[in-house]
Amino acid sequence: GGRGGPMPVVPTDVYATGIPKDASQEEVELFFSRVGPISSAVLYYDDLGMPKGDVLVTYRTRGGAEAALKLLNGRHVYGQPRPGAAPVGIALVKPVVAYEPPPRLVPPPPPGPAPAVSERSAMMALMARTIVIKRAFTESDAAAAPSREAMVEGTRDDLWTECCRCGEVEQIGVHFDGAAFGCASVRFEEVLPAAECVDLMDGRYFCERQLEASFWDGDPAFACALDVDRPRQLQFGFGDAAEQAAPPEAGGRAAQGSNGPVDQEELMRQFMEFSAEVGEL
Repeated sequence: GGRGGPMPVVPTDVYATGIPKDASQEEVELFFSRVGPISSAVLYYDDLGMPKGDVLVTYRTRGGAEAALKLLNGRHVYGQPRPGAAPVGIALVKPVVAYEPPPRLVPPPPPGPAPAVSERSAMMALMARTIVIKRAFTESDAAAAPSREAMVEGTRDDLWTECCRCGEVEQIGVHFDGAAFGCASVRFEEVLPAAECVDLMDGRYFCERQLEASFWDGDPAFACALDVDRPRQLQFGFGDAAEQAAPPEAGGRAAQGSNGPVDQEELMRQFMEFSAEVGEL
């Protein structure tokens, strides 16, 4: 038969309220694209032409729309809440039902080359999977450690044990220089575990000091090396298996990854090559 049936359209639209009325189109698009590439963002205005604070955002994938619902709902466009400002409220738009046409007998054209990974998309994807934990250690902690390497490895092991309970960790960078001193950057394999880890670690007390956790904003001082720490992945596992992981033996492993400032241009070059190879974006 040549008749088709109803075919549900993948939900990729979200409707959001609580958008600051002074937010620009670019700022709104940047906020929503943190969790996935978007096709459009339509701001709504009243009869007088004033912003209503509502927006309809169309993501390119269903995963982007679902990530927005889980990661951006309840947050603020400018990061920190303004006095009297309401948080962003997000809801998935119910998909419409489309008509599936009869199958075509003409073969489709061969696929073209994969689209190039833009630098902005690559960086946004990296930022969405990387979090920064502040106050991981203090100057007195560093001074009391036998060596800088021992401080780095001990901090990395402690954080890995906690963070990998949320999901698979790829790399942890421990920072000793400048404004990033005492901080650690944690890169996850996926976006949702990164968000869960922010909720887990932010405000938590560690050695009588309160940690502060947030998504990485792209500041190169807090960048994390792009290599993957395979030895720790194999040792600690992730999820439920992480709770049964034994701590490493002292001196049993060389330092993995970078502990100093990461060159931003080199970081982007490596990430672009990595994305092109594995087709992550």
